[in-house]
Amino acid sequence: MTRTLATAATLAAVLMLGACSGGGDPADTSTPTVVGAADPTATKSPKPAKPTTAVEIAEIVAEKVPTATGTKDLDENTDENDLLGRPGQYVSTTQIYDKGASTDCEGTPDAYCGSGAAVEVFETEADAADREEYLGMFTDSPAFAEYDYRVGNALLRVRGEIKPSVAKQYEAAFRAALA
Repeated sequence: MTRTLATAATLAAVLMLGACSGGGDPADTSTPTVVGAADPTATKSPKPAKPTTAVEIAEIVAEKVPTATGTKDLDENTDENDLLGRPGQYVSTTQIYDKGASTDCEGTPDAYCGSGAAVEVFETEADAADREEYLGMFTDSPAFAEYDYRVGNALLRVRGEIKPSVAKQYEAAFRAALA
């Protein structure tokens, strides 16, 4: 009797090991379920698309800079520079208003009064680089001083009256938005 129990126990152990080794029915092509494994049929959330227009970028930047108070997307009628849509110039531009920007704006269009920064987006990186280089010619003059940051075909212009520490916040938010 003891021998029969030992044989039965051995047979049961062999059958259990055989089941664990995956050597079951060769016709069974189902995929085994692994506890804790990700569901291969589940769809992942797509990564949000990078912003491509000045208003999209400006809104992201304004959310991240504590002193920013809002944005205004400009069109060809409100763009004081009269460059919007012109060959080799920006294809969209948006102002970011900031608590640190002057609101004493005698002779300044409403779109620029209180603006602490602007985002300009160009058709090409080369056009953005040309604009950045052009603006760099004027930064020695206190009246035209500003901080300029470029990522690809987008340019962020932070007015010189904005404190350097805040300009760094603008730069960080701008670079993060386009990373």
